[in-house]
Amino acid sequence: MSDHFHNLIRVLAVLVTVQAIFVIDKLTFFDKQPSLEDIARKQAIAYTQLPQNEVFLQETDRKDISLAKFSSQVEELDSQIKVDIYIDSQQTFNTANLLLDFDPQEIQIIDQDVNLPGIQLGLGDLDIYLQNQVDNRTGKIQLLAKNSLQKNQKTKVATLYLRKLNSDRAKINFEYDANSFQKTFVKAKNIKTNILSKPESILIP
Repeated sequence: MSDHFHNLIRVLAVLVTVQAIFVIDKLTFFDKQPSLEDIARKQAIAYTQLPQNEVFLQETDRKDISLAKFSSQVEELDSQIKVDIYIDSQQTFNTANLLLDFDPQEIQIIDQDVNLPGIQLGLGDLDIYLQNQVDNRTGKIQLLAKNSLQKNQKTKVATLYLRKLNSDRAKINFEYDANSFQKTFVKAKNIKTNILSKPESILIP
């Protein structure tokens, strides 16, 4: 009976030892796991070590960059008015989107491509024009263009011809929000913000 008791004690001792080893290993395993702060720190280090052309600034302070500007040149012709729209950017912009509005009771835009349906603006010197639409009923204009040549100088974006319906002075306005890519904007490479300064209205004499 004594031997049986001693054997039972030995078995229990072995079980307790095995369980203790398991608990120690488990605690050691969790101790080795990185904290959320460690993971975030490693991700931040990896992010800053990416090649420069793969790093995109999530938030860019507009005060720290050179903003692009739109300008226009208005010329009165015999029966119509010609308006050239330019973009002046010191940065290599790759996308320009123009949203314009005007009073259709004051002016009407003249179509510059009779081979396409709808009313078109005259194209400028950018490389790829993805959207070119004029609605003389609602007074809306949208022009979206890509700039694959990465020009960083004053460049003609579009030319529009219009006819005034009365003798009053008219204007064409840019729909603009500095914090939005849904309205008029200029997008530069590696900068996820609208680099366009607030454009002034185009005055039609």
